[in-house]
Amino acid sequence: MALNILQELGSVKNTGKGFVTGGRQEQIRVEVLMERLANYGITLDRIAGTIRSANSELATGGY
Repeated sequence: MALNILQELGSVKNTGKGFVTGGRQEQIRVEVLMERLANYGITLDRIAGTIRSANSELATGGY
């Protein structure tokens, strides 16, 4: 909610820069229907691996 408010305030003329500290990390919830996975030939391990790799952070740039 704080990020949404901060974004709205940023669109108001002559307002300063703001930032949010603390709070929870962003999360997603994945509900898997095993019968649908089986129909597509996908394993639960493959889903977990895909989520893990999408959640990785890579360093960019450098000196």
